[in-house]
Formats: sequence, C-alpha cells, structure tokens
Amino acid sequence: MGFLFNHARFYAGVSAPNILGDRLASQDDLNLSNPTYGYFGYRFYSDIFEEMMIKPNMLIRYENGAPLQADLNLAVSFKNKFEIGTGYRTSASLNFLAGVYLIKNFRLIYHYNLATNDNPLGNTHGLLLSYRFGDGYAID
Repeated sequence: MGFLFNHARFYAGVSAPNILGDRLASQDDLNLSNPTYGYFGYRFYSDIFEEMMIKPNMLIRYENGAPLQADLNLAVSFKNKFEIGTGYRTSASLNFLAGVYLIKNFRLIYHYNLATNDNPLGNTHGLLLSYRFGDGYAID
C-alpha cells in the first residue's frame, strides 16, 4: 500500500509493501517483516537547460531490526528522448541507469547495480518498462 503525490516539479511518497506481514501465511514459523519506504525528488527545468530535465531523488527504507538505508540518485533526461543516471545505496551498491523513450507513452530503462560489499545478491541487472497515461512523456 502506498501514496504518491506528484506535482510538475516535486514528488513525494510513502509505501509499505507488506502491510499484512505474516497474517495470511500458511506456516506458523514464517516471519515476514513490513519495511516502510519514503520517496521524494525534484525536477529541475531551467532556461539554461532548456532541453534537459535534472532529476535528483532519494529513497529511504526503514525496517525494524535493520539499519536505515538510503538511495541517493541523480538522472538527466534529454528532450524526453533518452535518460542517464547514477546513484548510491548506503553500504550496498553503486547504481547506473540508461533509458530510452519509446514512442510517446513508453519508456524503457536498463539499470545495473554494482555491489560495494559482500552483498549476497552481488551485481544485478534489471529492465523497467513504464507507461505514462494521458499526454505521455511529450515535451510541452
């Protein structure tokens, strides 16, 4: 369950992906936690960067019994045609992304996470396909 406020320049949200915990589990020895996420960011538009949008953002994760974790990210979109970015997850990884805007409403992003410690997942790759309703990703 989550909530996201999305304005033209600012966005912020909070979510709890497992609000039921282990209440519906079929095994008594299963213990599922309920992490909480906070997310916020800003979109910079400027006459200097007329064809670019700079998007810093932060994701904070809290889980009972675990250290607070933060993702600090920065992405740059060029004319809503392609996007590049990087980030840092505290004590875990460096993150890189590259994306392209496919037709008006679709965006495809590839991301790579480079583990900086003994992360059991190691280095990871991912793909994200997003669809934006309405006017899509078109520039005004």
